[in-house]
Parts: sequence; structure tokens; C-alpha cells
Amino acid sequence: MMTQPEPTFLSLLGLHHELNDLLARHQAKLVSGAIGKAVSDWAEFMAALIVHADDEEQLLLPLYQKRVTIPRGGTVDLFLAEHRKIRAFLAEISGLLNEVKGMPEPGAHRIIVILEREYEFKKLLEHHDMREKNFLYPLLDGGTAAAERRKMLSRLRVSI
Repeated sequence: MMTQPEPTFLSLLGLHHELNDLLARHQAKLVSGAIGKAVSDWAEFMAALIVHADDEEQLLLPLYQKRVTIPRGGTVDLFLAEHRKIRAFLAEISGLLNEVKGMPEPGAHRIIVILEREYEFKKLLEHHDMREKNFLYPLLDGGTAAAERRKMLSRLRVSI
């Protein structure tokens, strides 16, 4: 009889990779001039990222606060501040995309402006992902039992 692998919060890094792939797909379409499809991919990416952040705020961070000795650099306030910055970037980039969506020819300059903002956004996401990889997920794994992790992971609404 095969045993199932122990559930781990670090498995959520797989979702981060899927989100990165979706963002890359969006950018490829943006560069190729398929603006409508790029906007559609952005909307899908944004919706999945918001659900993931909401799940972390409602389920994972409260558990983290209760169970873990929180190190400097891994505080709940830092995670929440990064989530606020992420949401602000999402709104800003959505606005830029909506501006070009209806244009017959948005022009290279406008596309470059969007890509530059998305580059800054991606740097924030990379930084945030590292904080989760180094603090939130492994410390939660260490502070919870397998059954509890399985239950908590099953409550997450993530779907890509």
C-alpha cells in the first residue's frame, strides 16, 4: 500500500509558478499586439492572485500568528503590507491596460510603459514569494500537524 506524501504549505510554491507562467503568457500577448487576449490573461492572473492573497490573509496568516515564533523579516505586518502593494500594482496596471484596450493602435511607447510597470510589479512578487518560501510556508509546516495542514490546504480556493 502506497502512502500519500505529507501535505505541506511549501506545495503552494507550485501555485506561484503557475501564476508566473500566466503573467508571462499575458506579457507575450501584450508584446505581440494581441491586446484583447493580453487583457483577458491579465484578468485571469489578477483574479487568481487576489484569491490566493485573500486565502493567505483569512486562513494562513492568522494560523501563522498563533502557532509560530515569528522571526524578524517574517512578520504578519510585512506580509499584509506587501499584499497592499500587490493590490495597488494590480489596480494601476489594470488601468493602463484598460487605456490601451480600446485603441486601434496603442503604440510601442504605451506597451513599454505597461511592461516597465509590470517589471517593477514582478520584482515585488519575487520578493514576496521569497518571504513566503523562507518564512510563512516552512514555519507553518513546522507549527502544524499533517492532518491540520491537509484540512487547511483543502480550504484554500486556489484554482488555475
